[in-house]
Amino acid sequence: MSEADGLLPAVSRLRAALEETAEALSTASVDRLLAADARVRSALGALAAWSPVGADERAAVRRELEAVHAALVRCRTLGGALSDFVRFTLGSHGPGVSYGPGRDVVAPHGAGLEERA
Repeated sequence: MSEADGLLPAVSRLRAALEETAEALSTASVDRLLAADARVRSALGALAAWSPVGADERAAVRRELEAVHAALVRCRTLGGALSDFVRFTLGSHGPGVSYGPGRDVVAPHGAGLEERA
């Protein structure tokens, strides 16, 4: 296994992908979120094949793992805030409007947004 395939680079890629995810969540960019999700999956796949960490690499891996944890907490926080925003926004259109994973936005008949030019 080469240096580029070691644990530290894999953890670094995961951290970077989670930071990209947080940025996408903070800007509500679906395209960026999907791209970041692909990078998270790739980084997690690389972690599955890692070899034991040498003593000289442990401190660096620990720092990266702490950064991964911080990025994950940020993603959780931003994701929760975005979910709340969507829920409150839909709620302002009446009690019959709902949204959930794998479902489309459903509005009661006759409900909708008014647009003005």
